[in-house]
Amino acid sequence: VTWSNLIETHDGEIIVTPQEPRHIYVREYFDIWRSIDGGTTWVKFLKPYQDYRSNCFASSPTNSMVMIGFPDYIIADFGGDGHEIEVTDGIEPRIVQTLTIDPVDPGRVFAGTMGQGIYTIDMQMPYRTFLPLIFR
Repeated sequence: VTWSNLIETHDGEIIVTPQEPRHIYVREYFDIWRSIDGGTTWVKFLKPYQDYRSNCFASSPTNSMVMIGFPDYIIADFGGDGHEIEVTDGIEPRIVQTLTIDPVDPGRVFAGTMGQGIYTIDMQMPYRTFLPLIFR
């Protein structure tokens, strides 16, 4: 059995989303990298925020949502499909040190802070509408 190098990073934290196991996120000092093909190819993720060091991130155990905390923003990414939203109302992002997504209620996210307590937010996955295919 031999290890193989998937991506060169200086330090990092890795998340693999359970619902999309080929989606891998690596949090490096200033960059978030994402692979949607199991680590064969990588792209820098969240370019508008790449000038900020991310504090923390978490993956839902039951769906494809990933939460990423930056000093000025907290971002929710839904499945790596380019649908990210900022969720900073009611909290000062710079104090957030850890994010955890409830394994029983995947819409509930907890944020642990530097001396300011524990916060929670109820997130919902964006609704997707599937239209029927009609053949003639």
